[in-house]
Amino acid sequence: MLQGHLDAITAAGYVEGWAFDSDAPLRSLTVSVRVGDAELAYGIANRYRWDLADAGCGTGWCAFRLKLDGAVEDLVDRPLLLCEAASGREILRSPPLPLADDSEPDLSSLEDVVLSDPTLVQSIEQLKGCGAVFADFIAAAGVENFVAAGYVYVLGRPADRQGLAIYAAYLQRGTITPWDFLRALHDSDEFRATPRLLTAPCEPGFVFYHP
Repeated sequence: MLQGHLDAITAAGYVEGWAFDSDAPLRSLTVSVRVGDAELAYGIANRYRWDLADAGCGTGWCAFRLKLDGAVEDLVDRPLLLCEAASGREILRSPPLPLADDSEPDLSSLEDVVLSDPTLVQSIEQLKGCGAVFADFIAAAGVENFVAAGYVYVLGRPADRQGLAIYAAYLQRGTITPWDFLRALHDSDEFRATPRLLTAPCEPGFVFYHP
């Protein structure tokens, strides 16, 4: 089921909101914002928002900020339509949006670019909303395969025999959650010594997707 919302038009010329498919939470929707038949903005709903994760909107990786084609002043008083771009299916008919004050993001350094990249996890906390995804993976592939995938995802190496046995037992007993396991690897001395950029949930390299 497609769900979404349009939040605001910004002074810098963007439209902001969110959209996701509850039947496929790891599939990033490509959305179109329109007035009648005219397309005003087009792009992917794949940015992370804490409030969406807390509200159970997919995995939380379903926000968008799209550049508008047209003057902001001509759009703030007009109702808008949010659609899935590929199928043309309507997600939401929105009343006129409020104008939010903002500015263009500062991308003057490599660090700024990395921090703004929606394909990367900036904090392990951003995976808290993936509980249902992890549960589906475990149901399909088993606890040991989940632990093995977690080692590859976080530490970039195969699981050692002892770690595999210990974490699998903890998960099977419910002593820890799947996210607790990933956080433990992320907080380990090994990860701190050789930190890695982790792939965001909606990207093809996210190893916990199981059809």
